[in-house]
Amino acid sequence: MSDAAYRPLRTELLAKAEALACRTLDGARICVHQGRGLQAFHFTGRVPDPQRMRRIFLSLIDAEQSSSDLEK
Repeated sequence: MSDAAYRPLRTELLAKAEALACRTLDGARICVHQGRGLQAFHFTGRVPDPQRMRRIFLSLIDAEQSSSDLEK
């Protein structure tokens, strides 16, 4: 089961799928793997690192959430 939502990463749909022992794919993974296929990487000659991309993506989501929590 996949859900392309970035926020929240663990959606109700994915939670229900996981409860049924389904394999899931969250929005962060979808975003990272779409980014890996971008022609920009071919243009620059750089090889994308999906683990690094996901780590950075998740850190940005965490930072955004922390910032939101402080505003409350």
